[in-house]
Amino acid sequence: SSDLGTPMFLPKLMLLTLFVASAPIRVAAAPPVGMLNSFEGEAWINGAPLRPVNAGTRTLEVGRVLRTDQGMAELLLTPGSFLRLGERSELTLEAIGTPDVRARLNNGEALVEVVALEVPIILELNGVTAVIRKPGLYGLDQKHTLLTVYAGEAQFSVGVDQAIVGKGFSIGGRHLRKFALSAPGGSLYSWSKIRSEQLSDESAAFAQTDRKSTRLNSS
Repeated sequence: SSDLGTPMFLPKLMLLTLFVASAPIRVAAAPPVGMLNSFEGEAWINGAPLRPVNAGTRTLEVGRVLRTDQGMAELLLTPGSFLRLGERSELTLEAIGTPDVRARLNNGEALVEVVALEVPIILELNGVTAVIRKPGLYGLDQKHTLLTVYAGEAQFSVGVDQAIVGKGFSIGGRHLRKFALSAPGGSLYSWSKIRSEQLSDESAAFAQTDRKSTRLNSS
């Protein structure tokens, strides 16, 4: 498999109707936006602790908060885009559907992987707004007010100030200071890579099952 930093670790998903590794693969309708795809360790939605059975069945609704302690969690933002929340982090889902999907990182860190950009994805962090413009991989660090484009392109804004940033750069602080990113790493980065590979394998298996079903129905 490819490495996160060169240039991206996005899986080659054959279908954007995805079913997470934490739940059985089913031939069914696409899961809803805000679905809790997977989590490990300690996590809560609006103060209610999550259990393993919630993966693939629980949805984060608009205005609700997803929080982790010694754990990490993955949300389906849109078909083909995933937000992964790191340890000791907190996120509010502010809008879903049309005209856009909007999420605010209140604390900690997150990674957003976009395989297919179905609708505008808007991320908010300490007064900085990022509009994802292309498929790619994007990092958010609330403590340091740092937004990173590992792959792809995003438009950042603070008030009337705006900047478009491409792969390999970060925006730091409320003055949109642009600088080259450091080498990625950490537990969230590693877990995100694992999840990406799992989703890619799952999509390939789903596509193979679908092809077999099509051949049987046509014979």
